[in-house]
Amino acid sequence: MWIVPSASVDASRWSSGQARRGTISPVRQTARPAAVRAASLQPRRPDRYVRRFAWALGPATAVVAVATGAATAVADAAGWAEPHWWGAGGWLAGALAVFVAVRLIQQAVLRRPQPLAAPDLIEADDAIRSRALHVLAGGGAALALFLVLNQLGAVHPVDPHASDLIGLVRALGVFVVATLGWLVATSIWPPPGAAGRTDIPPTTATS
Repeated sequence: MWIVPSASVDASRWSSGQARRGTISPVRQTARPAAVRAASLQPRRPDRYVRRFAWALGPATAVVAVATGAATAVADAAGWAEPHWWGAGGWLAGALAVFVAVRLIQQAVLRRPQPLAAPDLIEADDAIRSRALHVLAGGGAALALFLVLNQLGAVHPVDPHASDLIGLVRALGVFVVATLGWLVATSIWPPPGAAGRTDIPPTTATS
């Protein structure tokens, strides 16, 4: 009967463990390269993604709201109307707030970084960006103009005929404004296709 010293057993176990660690450690130490994030530095202008009419619709609604408020003040000073100023001022402030909020969101969509990717992905990104800008333009303009119609309701003209005229304008305006917002939001404005663009630097795929 042979008795193996404990020191020899420990040395054998240590050698075996080192051998296993030597074959496994290279696998554990192999790390994937860190992903590199990059974005296109090309400027993104509104006319590349949205119709000029749609982009100018927001400022136009703000001008209409301010003009309605100014006309209300003139009518009050001339004695032609007895406006409810709390209502008129509140609707005016609401219309201007809608314009500012929508324009800020549009700017955020427009300036969102565009990644360096394949041409079809760039084209899809352009299409999504264009649709978002049109929906914001149509929906924001419609909401602001609805508030302008409420401004007209706070004028309260002295002349009954003028009051009837304002009532007719408000009734028809609901349908006109809704139609305008829908047409702008769903309008087709295809962005420039990535396949024929020269402003996109070539990208290479790495395994």
